[in-house]
Amino acid sequence: MAEQPFNISSSPPSPKSFRPGWLAAAAVWTIAIGVLSLLPSDRLPPIPPFPGADKLFHAAFYLVIGFCWVSSRRAPTPRSIRTFVILIAGYGLLLEIGQRYVPGRSYDLLDAVANAGGAILGAAIPYFRSRRRSIPGKSRLDPPG
Repeated sequence: MAEQPFNISSSPPSPKSFRPGWLAAAAVWTIAIGVLSLLPSDRLPPIPPFPGADKLFHAAFYLVIGFCWVSSRRAPTPRSIRTFVILIAGYGLLLEIGQRYVPGRSYDLLDAVANAGGAILGAAIPYFRSRRRSIPGKSRLDPPG
């Protein structure tokens, strides 16, 4: 079935279309990342001294956010996944911009790119897992192929 085009008058998803545990995890993780992102740098542990470590951490944290938000939907659709990714990437960008005004922190476009990349990867995992489970005759434990 073809996906319906975006309609501003469409009703929001029913509360029953969400998994409460994953929804709570997504909300807690999102708030925690917001708080950590806006703390002054002197309150944070030092990042391991290898090139790109901070980008790796950004991608990993946003992978978890993407995974949790998409997992919070009982039946994620491509449209809901796109919406989550756009909102998460926008959240990451706003936090990066906000860091310009925090002592010891700075805006870095590459951090925002790492955030978006992590969100995309995190959102893709539960989507492809749910599609795999829906293949007739396949068990979740069957090897790929």
